Amino acid sequence: MPVDSLEQLDKYCKRTLIRSTRQHERFGSLEDEAHRALANPGIWDHEWAPPELDYGRAAEHPVHRAFTREQKLAWSHLHWVMDYITVAQGEQQVVILNGMAARRFAAVCPSVCALQERESAEEADHVAAFFLVKDAVEARYFPRDVPLRVDATSGTRSGRLNRGIRWLIGEGADRIFGSNFPTLFFMTRGMKSHAFKPFEIAYSRHEPSHPAIRALSELHGWDESRHIASAQHLARLANPILDAVPQENQFLFRLAMERLWPRGRVVDYRASYWRRCLAHATVFASVPSEDREALADHIERQLPRSLAALHPLQETLVAKTNRRMVEESGLSPELKREFVGFLRADPTQASVVSSVRIEA
Repeated sequence: MPVDSLEQLDKYCKRTLIRSTRQHERFGSLEDEAHRALANPGIWDHEWAPPELDYGRAAEHPVHRAFTREQKLAWSHLHWVMDYITVAQGEQQVVILNGMAARRFAAVCPSVCALQERESAEEADHVAAFFLVKDAVEARYFPRDVPLRVDATSGTRSGRLNRGIRWLIGEGADRIFGSNFPTLFFMTRGMKSHAFKPFEIAYSRHEPSHPAIRALSELHGWDESRHIASAQHLARLANPILDAVPQENQFLFRLAMERLWPRGRVVDYRASYWRRCLAHATVFASVPSEDREALADHIERQLPRSLAALHPLQETLVAKTNRRMVEESGLSPELKREFVGFLRADPTQASVVSSVRIEA
């Protein structure tokens, strides 16, 4: 076991735990911040989502351009929900898997377990906050008997089914991948969190938005910056510190990748979400059904084109970090190549590893 790496990780975890505690003592929970935001009726008079984050390019279509001000605001609020419930569903998975991935460190570096317990509590707080806002948006724009649903971007499409199998997925991955499980988990967690980071910065700085809504993005971003850094450290140091023999079954590794990064899901979940909103949100009921269908078709056509490259906000930050995350991870060269090759085979995911170079 490399002593220097162990000491480095231990110091990082203890220092980060202190920073987290101090931040939350000063600013409180994100759920409390969401309650305060929703108590302010003025939030509904502002757009929440920066228009440049709309991969479906809805604003270019004449149907969207003809929307009333109320409809355009609703569209922006629904866009916020899509992005942040996607984040929340990922964090629900993290809450379960953090502890499973960290428990291998219990005997050699208990501070990893303490930090991951803390980060899981922060993730649970984020989930509660974002679903609180989602419920308010649903109540405002949807009939009482029609839920506002966002399909999950990993695992199965059903958030309800994913809730039931998260623990089983974690236990199975832990047994199958051995010391590669923490490495693969923290690398994937870091990459997915970092992909949203530039968007969250845009949300927090979007001047037309209400300050109370921007504050949710800013506070969440502080936590996620720490979580991304933790993921980078653990993906790099897990294998050498745990000093275990990696299990190299590439077939099973590919099956895991198919659950973590389902092919085509990043297009499908967005297209399905907007079709659902256009079909059921009462705020769009005055728009003729053929116009709503035309807008939904436009969005579905634009999504693959928009997602084929990194968003301009992501180009520098995400490309650099993903390259470092994968190349410095503890996975063997064979599994790194499998990881990168799998993502490059999906046109909507290839850009996230376009900068990665794995030597033969």
